[in-house]
Amino acid sequence: MPSKKSPRPTNCEPNPYTRFFNAHKSLPPDKNGQKQEIYNRESVYVLSNKSRGKRRSGRENNQPTWRRRGGGVNEDHIMVVTQDNTQQQRDKPLLTASQLDSICYDVIKEPPMQFHVNGTDIVPSIRGLRLSVCVEHTRFQLVAKVTRNMGFQHVPEHRLWNIQWSDSTPHHDLLRNMKRFQQINHFPGMVEICRKDLLSRNLNRMLKMFPGDYRIFPKTWLMPTDAYDVAIYANKHKRTFILKPYSAGQGRGIWITTDLRTVGKREKLICQTYIERPLLIDGYKFDLRVYTLVTSVDPLRIFVYNEGLARFATQKYVPPTTGNSHNVFMHLTNYCLNRRNSQYMVGNGPEAGSKRKLSAFNKWLVDHNYDVGEFWASVDDAIIKTLISAWPTLKHNYNVCFPKHDKIQASFQLLGFDILVDWKLKPYILEVNHTPSLSADESVDMEVKRPLIRDTLNMLSTALVDKEQIIRDDRTEHRARLLRNIYNKKAAAQMPGYSSPIREVGGHDVRQACSIGALTQQIAWEESHLGNYRRIMPPRDSSKVNYYCKFYEQNKQPMFADTVASRRREQLNLQAIQKHQRERQQDLIQQQQIHTQAQNRMGKHVRWPGDLVQGEQVNPVILQSRRRREEAEAYAKKHRALIAREIQRQKEQLLAPTCAKERLGIWQSVRREKRSQFSPKRGQQHHQSLSSQTATKS
Repeated sequence: MPSKKSPRPTNCEPNPYTRFFNAHKSLPPDKNGQKQEIYNRESVYVLSNKSRGKRRSGRENNQPTWRRRGGGVNEDHIMVVTQDNTQQQRDKPLLTASQLDSICYDVIKEPPMQFHVNGTDIVPSIRGLRLSVCVEHTRFQLVAKVTRNMGFQHVPEHRLWNIQWSDSTPHHDLLRNMKRFQQINHFPGMVEICRKDLLSRNLNRMLKMFPGDYRIFPKTWLMPTDAYDVAIYANKHKRTFILKPYSAGQGRGIWITTDLRTVGKREKLICQTYIERPLLIDGYKFDLRVYTLVTSVDPLRIFVYNEGLARFATQKYVPPTTGNSHNVFMHLTNYCLNRRNSQYMVGNGPEAGSKRKLSAFNKWLVDHNYDVGEFWASVDDAIIKTLISAWPTLKHNYNVCFPKHDKIQASFQLLGFDILVDWKLKPYILEVNHTPSLSADESVDMEVKRPLIRDTLNMLSTALVDKEQIIRDDRTEHRARLLRNIYNKKAAAQMPGYSSPIREVGGHDVRQACSIGALTQQIAWEESHLGNYRRIMPPRDSSKVNYYCKFYEQNKQPMFADTVASRRREQLNLQAIQKHQRERQQDLIQQQQIHTQAQNRMGKHVRWPGDLVQGEQVNPVILQSRRRREEAEAYAKKHRALIAREIQRQKEQLLAPTCAKERLGIWQSVRREKRSQFSPKRGQQHHQSLSSQTATKS
């Protein structure tokens, strides 16, 4: 149980970027009554070092002069401005020009964050371009609203968008045809942890490899595959079980039972042990929705949002019995189920209602003298281990789907982890949502999800690439690829050591994955645009880095070791090897016998090409190739004989006289054509006789 401690005062002072953001929104309007014209997105501005000269009449004194970054000599101070019109404060303080100038000076005076790679200082380079986003395939209106207020241009799918936000996993063809400057909000292969059955399979596999580290989820079985194992467990332990469908969501098809004999033998279900002693707040059971952003899988980079939701059941919790096991409003915390209950409470404050913020949950932990830092460290550990369980599949699928992306990461994904906390404050992973709900049904949703979307988009390194330059480079490469076949021979003859670029099976040129320079640019951008995110992978503690490194070697160990199937496979492999060795020995004996017989017939030693010398060993590869060639020739001979026999049968069947052919005159015409073809003179005489007979009759 985590150690209790006295509550500590928290420092709520905003950082300089937040102060500058609030100050910029209070800029006085121009003479037309409108805000000063800047790009409503994350843009780069510099404070001019030139003399301001005469000021306009309608302008306030000591107001800072802003201009776009244009490559001047004295433009040293860079500042990133994010304007979000979705957050409108009612009582917004109006700052004077002197206060605004001092705030801008403090912010701009801060040195930019640098990263040292092989002795080189790397600072994120940013361009002031307006980005485009495609939101056609999302049903959440809040995404479109926030992106529009951030200055993103909404474009359809057939246009060259920079970011696409989709609710479902895109098709493989769309991923393969993405340009090098485009990003999409799904990683191929994330279904390995987003489907309940695949998540259980991966976590059980990792639990078998690392028994002491992967106790982060309830004991789980896949029905009906593990029906025997769960029956043995149920006989030894008197427990309550919760059963879920493989891929259903929103609480559909979930039920609780204490008797597994009520489960059908062929039903495909997830069977988990029910956590009978969860942590309760005001007598209600709850779970946590933790938003996690994955920006890269190679290397793995994970960020957790500091704000989230605590979703409560709508009836006070009682341990499950036969009488109340059917009550979903008591035992399940899904919002889609509990909102149908008449006792669902819409929160009027931060610490009331059936849906609350994580900050209110943290305040409750502090008030009850729990260690908040230790709890969230265990939550971060569970999230990291869950994602590492699917890391080999994620890495492989990403490299296959995006072989050309060498500037920025082609994918990002916002995941929703559902975590249940027991009475010992231990977190358990229940499920992972690949598209968490971003609908704003209540005020608490707006307070959490609107900044979540904004900070997620600010974390993306889309602004680091030059869209027009990449399009020009791709066109040049496409033109060179078309002309490559024409000048290939000439280039190979004139240029020694010329070699064509390596190509994949699918036809794409193989490029190096995201280069070190591009990767460090992305890291620098993400570290300077965290917002309300915190980085959990790679961890900041070096000891934790060494701890998590052992989980990356999961593919070096056998996935299903020491099982009935694995032992059977080893036995069959051993039998196949022994059979191959016996065949080799028989071939050697036959070769020696043939050689001895040839020597006895000739009376003297004659060595033919290919014969064996005394003491020389036969190469098994040559013997195997000879045997395969003889078998292929025998099979081809047999196949030709079958084809010839079938042709003869069809010919006889075609030329056989039948009643239908006699009635239609087909048989006579066939015989006549056959006779005329093989004996033209006889056919001519027969024709003359027929003509004379017709003349006499007439």
